[in-house]
Amino acid sequence: MNLSRVALLFLTGYGVVGLIVVIVAWLHDHEWFSGFIMLGLSAPVTVLYFFLLLALRHFGFQSQLGMFVAGGLCAAFPALCGFFPVYFFRLKYAILLIIGQMGLLVLIVTVLSRINTKWLPLFRG
Repeated sequence: MNLSRVALLFLTGYGVVGLIVVIVAWLHDHEWFSGFIMLGLSAPVTVLYFFLLLALRHFGFQSQLGMFVAGGLCAAFPALCGFFPVYFFRLKYAILLIIGQMGLLVLIVTVLSRINTKWLPLFRG
């Protein structure tokens, strides 16, 4: 699987759900920047998740659909779980949150790597 294609699919999933997060944040508090701030504060952890998921490719988990969905989940995490910098002040909560979210991402990529995506032309290898 091509690295640039995997990154593009991850970023596309992140962008699609990120746009939804920004719109929902605007509907909630009528501020455009709050959604972008949520996504921006969580960007370093999202990059870490991407590289950890990329490492799974060496173990046979090579789902392009899984990376697309994982990118979307990474964009939704700050809206669903709160801002990461808040949890970094309490390291025990940050570690639990990161382990839980990474576990969910690994599960998603693993399950979707087993699904035949021949009917989804965007996600064919």
